[in-house]
This record gives sequence, C-alpha cells and structure tokens, in this order.
Amino acid sequence: MLCIFLMILSAVGMIYGLKETKKNKPIGKPITAVSIAFALLFALLHTCSQGGTDIKDIIAKEMQYTKASTIILGQQLAKIAPGSKALVIIKPKTNYNKDRENALLDGLKEGLETGDISIAALVALQVPKEAKRQMPEGMYEVPPIEYWFTAKIFNEVIEKNKDCDLIISLVGLPPSQKELSQIKLWSMKEGERPKLAIINTPVYDLMPLFTEKLISVAVSYNPNAVYDEEQPPKEVRAAFDKRYILITDDNVADVSAKFSGMFNPEKGNTSEKKKKKTK
Repeated sequence: MLCIFLMILSAVGMIYGLKETKKNKPIGKPITAVSIAFALLFALLHTCSQGGTDIKDIIAKEMQYTKASTIILGQQLAKIAPGSKALVIIKPKTNYNKDRENALLDGLKEGLETGDISIAALVALQVPKEAKRQMPEGMYEVPPIEYWFTAKIFNEVIEKNKDCDLIISLVGLPPSQKELSQIKLWSMKEGERPKLAIINTPVYDLMPLFTEKLISVAVSYNPNAVYDEEQPPKEVRAAFDKRYILITDDNVADVSAKFSGMFNPEKGNTSEKKKKKTK
C-alpha cells in the first residue's frame, strides 16, 4: 500500500510539473523528471514486493546508490580542493529519512578522505516555526523544503562558518528563483568565496552559476537512469553512472550538449551577457 501511495504522489508531481512546463515556468521540467524517476522506482518496489522480494533488500540496494552519489562527489572535491575545511549542510533527520541522510553523509566522508578534507562544521537545518504552522497538524514530520528553505537561512549558516573554504550542501539550494538570487555567496570576491558543491537540487536554471564558477560541483539525476532488480555494480563509479551525473564548472557545457533539456536554454553564460552590455 505504501508504494502505491508514493506512486500516486509521484504522479501528482508529474502532473504539476507538466502544468508548470506548459506555463513556460522553468521549474516544471526538473519536477517532472524527478517525479518520473521516483514513480519508476516505487513501481519497481511494488512489483518486487508483490513477487515476494524482500523490501528491505530493495531499500538496501537504493542506499548503495545513494551512498555512491556522495562518494563520487567527495572524491571530486578531494581533487579540486584538497586540504580544505568543509561546512556540510544537511536536512533535519526524521524517522523517514534518517537512513538516506546517513548514507549521504557516510558516502561523503568516504570520498573526502581521499583528499584530506576535514568537516569543520556539520549543520542540520532547523525548520522555522512559522513553516511548521503552515502545515496541517500531523501531515509532515518536516514540511517540504520549498516551504521553508530560504536564502536567509542559507546565508546565516555560511555567515556563522566563515572559516570554512568549502561548502557542501546535501540539501541543495533554495528552490525558488527569488530566494536563489538573494544568496550572498554569489557577490563575494573571487579568492574570498568558498567553493560550493551541491546535491539534491534541480540544476535546470543553474547554468550561469556553473559558467561563472560560483558552483564548483553538483550531482544530479541521470535522465537515462536505470531502475531494475539487479544488484548495484560493485565498482562505485559504475553504480554512480547508472543513476547520476557529475556536473562541474569545467564540464557543464558538455553535459548540456549531451542531455538536451537538462538546462534552461534561455540562461547562458552570464559573462558573455556582461561583455555584450559593455560593447
């Protein structure tokens, strides 16, 4: 029953995403893509559970993929920012998400070790009281992130950890364009600005942040992701590639060319726009 309920929620997400796409709202495509991915996953879980496959085994497989996502993220950061002091931002843990959040954090630590990167600060975001009051009582242990994750919260966390030269957000970035534009990190001088790595956030509108080198690394869902009953590949990179894409400020143009629709075509290199304005 749980899988069926989650499939229905994913279907609602797809419908919402398609409606937003028809309104030419950029958030529509990533919402649709993620909803489809989760719908396929929950359908697989339901099919396997009906056939007698142990649901715990299926969840364990998914946690292996989840851990692989941050192992590769950590290894990439070890290459480009060895010896850094990292601020790691995580979601509030609940009974429903603690296994996934633990897998993300464990994978990240494993990946960072290869570059002697220390986690100087680990910050679990706190949901504002007003956000909790907006939700029907008992509906959510933690309200959906779009209801409460703001630029103000993100800015405050960074401000309190100025000594960190690397920010790793396992929460991603504030989801709305308005909030995204108010992040103070973007206006910091190069050399003073920490490197930023993200996971769990739609990248559709983030092309300018990559080309301006404001985001160093991101992990995103692979549009060609494979969801099956097979055991995850033993090799971490192979498991990663089956589900995710590693996007960097160096390969973003290649990723955009390979996966049509991953980035908003109306948002290009802001450096080029600045040059045109100065002519």
